[in-house]
Amino acid sequence: MNRNLATLKPRELLALFEALKTIKDVTNGLMSRSVFQREDNGLLNAAGETLDDVSVEVGKLCDQLAARARRLPAQSHDDRRDRIELLLQSEVTLGECTLEEAEEAFRLIDSEREAEAA
Repeated sequence: MNRNLATLKPRELLALFEALKTIKDVTNGLMSRSVFQREDNGLLNAAGETLDDVSVEVGKLCDQLAARARRLPAQSHDDRRDRIELLLQSEVTLGECTLEEAEEAFRLIDSEREAEAA
């Protein structure tokens, strides 16, 4: 694990996870461009394979962030919310929860935010 990850707070873990997830999404989208594919069969060319390598490494780092969030005890309500949000995004990304479970989790997060604002 990256040595800096051990020092990150839940808010920082969440922000970094979201940034890396965006990088992964953009990288994956770029791989569908013809310039990153072989003309003869549509498979990735050398440049596309390099982008795929980047996507895989960024995905591994996202997994490390989620693993860190799972082990990190929440010190406050905000920490708990950020941790839940990161873990939920991670699980949804992996397809390990149903849409209904994701919607319920977001409803819980939203209700906590509304309670805080009141």
